[in-house]
Amino acid sequence: MKTKCIPYTKELRKVGGPLDDEDWENVTAFLHFLEIFYEASLSFSGSRYVTSNNFVEEIFDIGYLINRYLDESNVGLKSISRQMKMKFDKCWENVNNVNVLMFITLVLDPRHKLRYVE
Repeated sequence: MKTKCIPYTKELRKVGGPLDDEDWENVTAFLHFLEIFYEASLSFSGSRYVTSNNFVEEIFDIGYLINRYLDESNVGLKSISRQMKMKFDKCWENVNNVNVLMFITLVLDPRHKLRYVE
């Protein structure tokens, strides 16, 4: 867009300029992270099948992914991950605040049994 569309560049200069190569690298690196959230939201919002047994597994996957991004060498991703970790822990760190029925449905699912509950 920067080389093909002059109005694009002029408009973006008003708000800081067009994206540079480092910005695009950050977007590419964070794309997988956002894809996990997209897939989780699709899984949670299903209306034609039971989703409660998938809920805990998706939450654990998101938590593991956030922790993995905390070790990222990219400073921008590390900063965003740190903020997300604080919000994630606020909701999910204390097991006593989580609805017990989510864990019961997980134990009743023959694919998981006690794997996540432990």
